Amino acid sequence: MNTAMIKRKTQLANNQIDLFCYYNYAEMFLNVARNDESLFTYMAPIFIRDLSVFLFETIKMYGFGYNFVIDNILNNEFYNDLKYIRNRIKLHKKGGNKEDINSIIFMMQDKYKTNKKDFLYIFRNDTSMFYQNGKRFVGSDFYTYYIFGKLTNKMINPAILKDFSFYITNSIKKLYDITICDENKKNLSQKFLKAKNEYNLSIEFKDEKIDKIIKNSEFNKVITFESILIIQEISFIEILLCYILDIELITSELFLYFIVKQISIKFDEIFDSLFNIIKNMKEGKKLEKILLENNILPLNKEIQEFARNLRNNIHYINYDWDIKEGLISIGDLFNNQAKVDNWGDSYLVQFDKMFKLISNLSQTLRKYVLRIKLN
Repeated sequence: MNTAMIKRKTQLANNQIDLFCYYNYAEMFLNVARNDESLFTYMAPIFIRDLSVFLFETIKMYGFGYNFVIDNILNNEFYNDLKYIRNRIKLHKKGGNKEDINSIIFMMQDKYKTNKKDFLYIFRNDTSMFYQNGKRFVGSDFYTYYIFGKLTNKMINPAILKDFSFYITNSIKKLYDITICDENKKNLSQKFLKAKNEYNLSIEFKDEKIDKIIKNSEFNKVITFESILIIQEISFIEILLCYILDIELITSELFLYFIVKQISIKFDEIFDSLFNIIKNMKEGKKLEKILLENNILPLNKEIQEFARNLRNNIHYINYDWDIKEGLISIGDLFNNQAKVDNWGDSYLVQFDKMFKLISNLSQTLRKYVLRIKLN
């Protein structure tokens, strides 16, 4: 078998692995939507972004004419929205986010009439801050405006957001139904989500002014905005692992791999954004000094490489290893993608290191970027 055929065979099989797992991820998203409206409002932008990335990359890999499901996804009225949201994955874009962030802030302040300090200014707010159990800051609607960008006014309509969510989750479900064989479906465990009454978690919203947030930050407007995006990415991970998933009930090694890869993708993107801020922005060295003082930098090279190798798998490229029929083994996935010999040890060690490091990062950013106290 020539190299091109091996790569294509590996791409298809690896996509089946992700489809196998993203089906569960979509089920998780729908479960949150059914059971906890506030939690759904908070988590929806990241769930939608993650599912959009997978669905778009899958469509791109197969292409029009592969099967009727792919063709229907491409012909749907939401396809261009899917493509747009997929391309919003970067938290810090090459060349900087200043223009984009200024545009978002202007749009928010213009919408709520806080861009002019008239006599009613003190009575108006222009952003929502999200708190876990009334105390711990976990993000804001900055993230919603950033992920949806020019689609924000469309997607904040509950009916449209619901239809778009159905388009994504239903597309993944249909691909799953026709792609994953019955034998592999039997290995799928869906009994790893905690019921709402099993966790002590509430998401509360508090209206604030963007001007006040920026004034209280140690950093300029752009770094403050991007830091809040990073805090929300990390808080999403913490809530997912500590409150939504029951890790001990996950019996599928493949889904454990998927969770590790999801965290790796976010880990790599977060630190890639931080390094770009440090390198390219005026206050970057100040941020670097704070991260060094809090033992977040220098970044452990072993953790960085582990996360990056899994993160790069998102594009389904550069495979030159042969596979057997059916789903790829967990050993092959880690040996060839994460470049490790023992996936069990890597999961326990590297995953634990990544989780502790980003949690520390989140706490540090709260301390220096966010100084607003909940009344």
